Amino acid sequence: MAINTIKHLSYILRVRPYKLEELIKNVDRYYYQKEVVKIKDGSPRIKNGVVQVRKLDNTFGLLKEVQKSIDRKILKEIALPDFAFGCVKGKDNVMHAVQHKSQKYILQTDLVLFFPSITNRMVFGMFRTHGFSSTVSRILTRVTTVKGYVPLGPPTSPSIANLVFAKTGFKLQQFASAHNLKFTTYVDDIVFSSQEDFRHVIPFLFSAIQADGFRISYSKTNYAPIQDITGVKVFNNKLDLTDKLKLKFLDSSLSSRQLVGLRNYREKVLAAN
Repeated sequence: MAINTIKHLSYILRVRPYKLEELIKNVDRYYYQKEVVKIKDGSPRIKNGVVQVRKLDNTFGLLKEVQKSIDRKILKEIALPDFAFGCVKGKDNVMHAVQHKSQKYILQTDLVLFFPSITNRMVFGMFRTHGFSSTVSRILTRVTTVKGYVPLGPPTSPSIANLVFAKTGFKLQQFASAHNLKFTTYVDDIVFSSQEDFRHVIPFLFSAIQADGFRISYSKTNYAPIQDITGVKVFNNKLDLTDKLKLKFLDSSLSSRQLVGLRNYREKVLAAN
């Protein structure tokens, strides 16, 4: 859906032009910071005895409502590539993990500070690539970025991150196809897999990612036949719950509702086999 004028954008978002202009001038006022505990496999993530937190730049009021409309009426209308699974309607972490079942070699890595590494220039370029005028692209970029980057917290950020990374992803997908690799992303998690050892091409894959301004988390990079991929343990011939999730079943402090949720999740993972 190409949008070329402020009038058309205002109509799509159901916001009067003068309200939109006022919002653009004062957009930074609609942000507030919040810290949330990082969770992995249902438990707080702890490093060196310290509970890890994630800092969010949340929005409120008119800006949040406009962002919701942008995400629903504009961003979600732009088709995402097949390799994207994170924050994509109709897809989930189990569907992502199953893509790499029955593969002998799996490479999993993570992007450092993925959202903040996406600059307003990259966001503007993404909108222009999809046919929006310069004026509309500038407005959409202004109301979805803060301090020159994509913040973690607003409703538009996951969709924008997927769409911006698609440019890099298509290059990786082309390379993967040429070398008999499977390639998927789950927001900032990137996974490659194959029936054949592809260790020798890993430096090229990382170089291609870094060339577009993204940083590899080497501490979260793993090359092995059995891996925990987005909360699912992937073996050569099956999927299973991660070891941490299995231990959760022994936690006597779980409520009946939490236990039912765990059981339903286990059934979902096992059904994917």
